[in-house]
Amino acid sequence: MDECSTVTEAVEYFHNFNCPQLSHSQFMLADASGASVVVTWLSGKGLSIVKREGTAQVATNTRLEVSSYRCQRWTRTTKELKRNGRTLFESARQALQAVHQHGPGGFTSYSCIYDLKQRRIHLFNLTNFDEVIQFDLSQELRKGASSHLMKDLFNNSPSLQEIRSRPQRMTYGTQIELSQTELAVFEGIYRFDTAPDIEVRITATATGLHVHATGQSTAELFPESTRSFRLVPDRGQVSFQADKDDRITGLTLHKQQDIRATRVQKK
Repeated sequence: MDECSTVTEAVEYFHNFNCPQLSHSQFMLADASGASVVVTWLSGKGLSIVKREGTAQVATNTRLEVSSYRCQRWTRTTKELKRNGRTLFESARQALQAVHQHGPGGFTSYSCIYDLKQRRIHLFNLTNFDEVIQFDLSQELRKGASSHLMKDLFNNSPSLQEIRSRPQRMTYGTQIELSQTELAVFEGIYRFDTAPDIEVRITATATGLHVHATGQSTAELFPESTRSFRLVPDRGQVSFQADKDDRITGLTLHKQQDIRATRVQKK
């Protein structure tokens, strides 16, 4: 960020260096043109630079190139950004509010929305998304070096004790409802392409799917879309594939890698 003024320059800069120290972290770079990338270091691959595709790019703790698995916060944020009838600022604010953390095991200290074209920073303290402080970066830089205690800038922030006393957040409202008929189309037996001796039997329940795998305890899946489900608790995702006639032909388990299974028998 000291050496480059655009995402393109930053990508070129990265290719000149080894960055194994990024194996336990990742970060996003963006510029006023709308370009953005997520940068990390992957074992066996090296430098990983994922460019934005479409109208938005979302990054959480998920390593985007490892597999197609995406955590609940990634899924909820993506849904919030796709909602119609909102300004860009309101979409970003609602997304931040939807995935903030609280509880004794960790909490959201602050949140920011950066307007890179107008060079403005919108700051939220702790988990209060109703009060925002705005900084004009051009004006602030002209003032020279300065510092502020964040708590002194806000009037209505919750206390740390209040945030820590809340139950630790484990779900983020990604589950949708599907009818018993919609769920029943996924029932059947599947075999993993790389391990055909392992059978997976899927049955529909009132709220999702039960998964019975050879040698494993029963797992539950809840729907996040008409074709994608999440393991309970959040230990992975399953997406289903269909043929041109919309008949389910297989599934892919998304965890540390993507594992494909073929449907060999209906219910």
